[in-house]
Amino acid sequence: LLNEVKNRGYRYQTLHVTDEEEEAEALSSSARHHSEKLAVAFGLLNTQKCVPLRIVKSISMCKDCHTFIKLVSEMTGREIVVRDRKRLHRFVNGHCSCGDFGNLL
Repeated sequence: LLNEVKNRGYRYQTLHVTDEEEEAEALSSSARHHSEKLAVAFGLLNTQKCVPLRIVKSISMCKDCHTFIKLVSEMTGREIVVRDRKRLHRFVNGHCSCGDFGNLL
């Protein structure tokens, strides 16, 4: 899934990374394993194609995960709904109902 999304232009978005070595480590250990990315992958593998994915999390979604899920919704044609601490995100065909709200981290 990650490789397919990368082919559509996805690039990791990190904050406060100072050098290339730190960036490589941050990307491999953290951004790749955020809970919403894992939940989306699990949902795609374990639900029928016509069923929307619904994810609830107790913290806010980061900008990287937001971008990732937008691309996955476009790529798969699936509706993905994520309820985070601050708002409800409904991803359909590569667009989010929040309008890419400016306060995403």
